[in-house]
Amino acid sequence: MRVNAARSGRLNAARSGRGLRRIFVVFKTHFDIGFTGLVEEVLDSIARVMIPRAIDTCWQTGGDAAGTRFAWTLPAWPLTDSLRRLKGSPTGEELERLVAERRIAWHALPFTTHTELFGLEDFIRGFYTGRALGERFGRRAVAAKMTDVPGHTRILPTLLASAGVLFLHLGCNACSTPPDVPFLFNWEGPDGSRVITMYSRGGYGTSLFPPPDWKLPVWLALQHTSDNTGPQTAAAVKQVLSDARLRYPEAEITVGSLDDFALALAALKPDLPVIRKDLADSWIHGAATMPAEVARLRSVRNRLVSVESAEAIRSLARREEAALAGEFHTALFSVYEHILLFGEHTWGMDTKIALNPPEFGGRVYDEALFQRARASGAYERICSSSKDKAGFVVEAEKDLLRAESILAGGEPSTPPALPARFEVVNHHLWQWSGLFRLGSFNRPVKVVREPEEKALRPAVLDGAAWVTVTDLPPLSATVLRVEPGEEEKPVRKRASLQSGAGKRLVMDNGRIRVEVNASAGMTALIHRAADRNWVDARQGIPFGVFRYDVFSRREITSFLKSYAYDLEAWFVDDFGKPGYPEKEHRTFVGELAGVETENGAGRTRLRLLWRHDEESIRGLGNPASVVQSLTLFEDQPWVDMDIRLRGKQECPLVESGHVVFPLKAGKPRYAINKTGSVVDPVTDIAKDANRLLYCCDRWVDVEDGDAGLLVIPSS
Repeated sequence: MRVNAARSGRLNAARSGRGLRRIFVVFKTHFDIGFTGLVEEVLDSIARVMIPRAIDTCWQTGGDAAGTRFAWTLPAWPLTDSLRRLKGSPTGEELERLVAERRIAWHALPFTTHTELFGLEDFIRGFYTGRALGERFGRRAVAAKMTDVPGHTRILPTLLASAGVLFLHLGCNACSTPPDVPFLFNWEGPDGSRVITMYSRGGYGTSLFPPPDWKLPVWLALQHTSDNTGPQTAAAVKQVLSDARLRYPEAEITVGSLDDFALALAALKPDLPVIRKDLADSWIHGAATMPAEVARLRSVRNRLVSVESAEAIRSLARREEAALAGEFHTALFSVYEHILLFGEHTWGMDTKIALNPPEFGGRVYDEALFQRARASGAYERICSSSKDKAGFVVEAEKDLLRAESILAGGEPSTPPALPARFEVVNHHLWQWSGLFRLGSFNRPVKVVREPEEKALRPAVLDGAAWVTVTDLPPLSATVLRVEPGEEEKPVRKRASLQSGAGKRLVMDNGRIRVEVNASAGMTALIHRAADRNWVDARQGIPFGVFRYDVFSRREITSFLKSYAYDLEAWFVDDFGKPGYPEKEHRTFVGELAGVETENGAGRTRLRLLWRHDEESIRGLGNPASVVQSLTLFEDQPWVDMDIRLRGKQECPLVESGHVVFPLKAGKPRYAINKTGSVVDPVTDIAKDANRLLYCCDRWVDVEDGDAGLLVIPSS
């Protein structure tokens, strides 16, 4: 009876899988560079714990039939890092052998990223890691994988297709709401490039067996272990293969890599639905927790463009020193690697562990108890993990400074020695005009543009000299000579609420007009040519003001219900705040305590000093004060706004800070420059993807009729 029952079960299974000819079994784990430990701990564990385990499973299955031996897939960067760490050791030699034999493989991406945090060049450099492995081991990865993060921006398929990638698997974590896309589709980038994409809802990989409606003759059984847990055991591999053979006895069961499935799937040329939407990342809020580091990262990107452009133009002109090329490019490679690591999706340690000190009874929300826990060192590890993340930007800055020094022919002095020479490079394919930062000289300077010996008037801002360079031809450079100059003292005065209540202060350079009410903040931002004021005073909140919010328990619960795709136990602890007190939503906007005016060569400035509510400072995490600086340069069609928080303390409650811009627009249309593309948040975002928060690359545009406003975040 048992034999007959088993035979009947096999026949039924075969009928249900009719048409399925081959199952590709791919073994993988999810890598967090952090989260389960500090960065160095995790990377060391990959090389010295996970890799040896993978080698052991390879050895234990090495005598099995071809196609059934264990093979393990990693992202390109952790594999590269492990090869580097283990170089010259017996484990390292065995790892190299298994990689060469395709028992340990990589996919085309370096690791899982918050894709829209990157600039276009930054992300492209991430492919270099996999390309280097391909050159070393003689094969090219044609499949890519992202795990855990719910969504990515629309440039991703364009970049993957350009890199020769045929297939992308996206595996969302179990509980985050995924974007509303088919299971298998062609994802189309803004240029029309397409990559076959499989999106797994509620899991990092796929099930061993296809869903009932699967019609293709090949299936990807992507067997995925959890965060930094490492490879499967030999027993687990054999069990998977046994289960697959029992269910589909007529199908060929092959253990392999993502590339194996990608090639088989692409050869079928399946007719798939086309998705042309941005799968906006609903986890991008991590980047917003480090505004200073993100600003510095933008500065690094801008300087990188200048450095690489200068080096390229010098090379074309045959003025590059060949002896410096290797060291220079090594420094640049390290800059890009650290930028890449900053964009990796792990944003600090697991809060379920690191913010629940048992000696204080778990999660702490009481302010006094929270401060005692901080003082005790209970949060030292999670603070260290944040320093790890910020440290990637610090290292990128150091590497870039080294590259700049090599290009300049020596270590720069601080302040720069006079006379000094600066090379301004236009890397664009069009004529360029703009401001160029010379630096801090601790004395007045005069600037001469060579070779025409044209005097340029510098503007001094925050101790640094800037100069306007005009009409620089495409792909060219000009030299600025800086020499000691004559003293020009800025005129400075202070208008306070006590002496100037209600006074209107105005900055106007003939192109832009800014008006500030000394008791209410910025009231007008006027484009003079269009006679258009972009400030909507009816909203009752000053333009560009900092707003601080603390959220209620009810709001947290509402978020969990609306965002949850599934309700596993970890989700409530991870996304929620267990034990959160009964708090009401509180919103705080500062009071204008004073306005300072400052006039200098080539520019004028209003500095607004905002004072905040004492209750929100002492009992919560509102900054003690905020300085909002508005600077208008001579003959420039824009205003520079700088927001600096002072005295911001840690807060155990759920909080947020925003700079608010109440725009006066009848029918506005928004366009966001995300990585390498332009996205209209109304029409271009997939259903159930992020519609609340985006990372812009260089600008956000607001169009209203025949008028427009461009917001450009900078360092």
